[in-house]
Amino acid sequence: MTKNQKILTGLFALILVLFVIGVTYAYFTATVTNNSTAVSVTTTQLANLEMTSLKSETGTPVYPGWMGWQGIDVHATGSGSVVYDLTLNISGDTAVKSDVQIDVCKIENTQEALAANQVTYTAATAQVNTSVTPVQYYMSGGVVTLPSGCTSVLSGATLTSLGTSKVISEAGGKELTPGNRDRYYIKITYVNDTSAAQTQGQAFTITPSISTKAVQIPPVVFCETTPDSGTYGECNPANMTIGQRVKIAKSGQPDQYFRYVRTTDNGVTSLNECADGAESSACNDTNANGKVGIPGAGYIRLLAEYNLNVGGNQYKVNNVVVNDGIQDEHVFGYKNGYTTYGNIAFGPSNSSYAASNVKTYVENYASILNTRYGINVTGSVMTKAEIMNLCGLSGSGTCANTYSWVYNTSYWSGSAGKADNVWFVYSDAIFSNYGCSNTDHLGARAVIQISASSI
Repeated sequence: MTKNQKILTGLFALILVLFVIGVTYAYFTATVTNNSTAVSVTTTQLANLEMTSLKSETGTPVYPGWMGWQGIDVHATGSGSVVYDLTLNISGDTAVKSDVQIDVCKIENTQEALAANQVTYTAATAQVNTSVTPVQYYMSGGVVTLPSGCTSVLSGATLTSLGTSKVISEAGGKELTPGNRDRYYIKITYVNDTSAAQTQGQAFTITPSISTKAVQIPPVVFCETTPDSGTYGECNPANMTIGQRVKIAKSGQPDQYFRYVRTTDNGVTSLNECADGAESSACNDTNANGKVGIPGAGYIRLLAEYNLNVGGNQYKVNNVVVNDGIQDEHVFGYKNGYTTYGNIAFGPSNSSYAASNVKTYVENYASILNTRYGINVTGSVMTKAEIMNLCGLSGSGTCANTYSWVYNTSYWSGSAGKADNVWFVYSDAIFSNYGCSNTDHLGARAVIQISASSI
């Protein structure tokens, strides 16, 4: 049969293809359902990318003069922008590819969802000319008008000229920001002449696929560039100074502030074994010997600026708890001139950090940071060794001649003292030990530990 002796069967499939380049810490799950239902892809703690199509022609016999369209909606949610490519994969009978023409336009980073009424569409109707032999089949009256303001990214291309695939996004992919969507409209026209008879038999398929090139994670950890300047920029873990302010920030979440304490080799794994008097190895890390500022293998320990808003005496606004479980600038434990909030027992019944209320609160705080801010930290508290090093002490005493941020609040350490006492820092700069069940003055002041390579 000649190329004019055929009916085309237009198949517009939706297939999701995903891969990641250079993102080793994300995994993907894909769900493909019926037409006009989101095809969603989730990258853990990073971003969500969804592709939705509107049904156009599927398995419909088409004659010369037929016109159809398809819409594709790529939607980003989550915390990171996505760089992706949209590709048209083309298959079908070689004889018909030169007869099928496609036009594609795009609307970038819009919040308006894809809808059928955005395209003016009138279906072509089948016609037959019986005055000739053999009879002629064709279609007429079809209209596809793509939306105004839609930028052309492909115009008048035949399937033959496109080969087996065509990337229609910008070279290298296009970054799609969270909360927005890119909309693509594809117009398909069977442009063959109507001068010859048609017989059914040929088909073509256009399959859009979306591929993630990278996930752009916005920075969430910032370091103060000059002491007490309030100006924050990129952190340099190799050159951090004791007491340097660090901010964890993300849109829609309250900023969380910390002070750099030290870089540690292996972290602190067992705080409650720090005996009164001579420090055991559990209080220190293996190489740095607990000395502040000695660089280790890459774990940054940061002391929260404020106590956590936890316990039975939380800070409230209009009788509603705010910043539940996280830092709050009103929460100091006991501090002269301030209302006491967040005061808790170390408890419940002894000086074991492993079984303490404090451990529960600080680890929950770390979990909140990981979930809401998209980072990976662990939570603990200051050790006796860390506090003594910062304060220049060999036991109980005063920190008044050292870093004032160490005693900005009243808080429990994680180190056991005599009997059922636990070492603590008081807001008048006193460092001593106190009964673990006392609820009057002391709160939970978290230390988070984060890999230097992640900031």
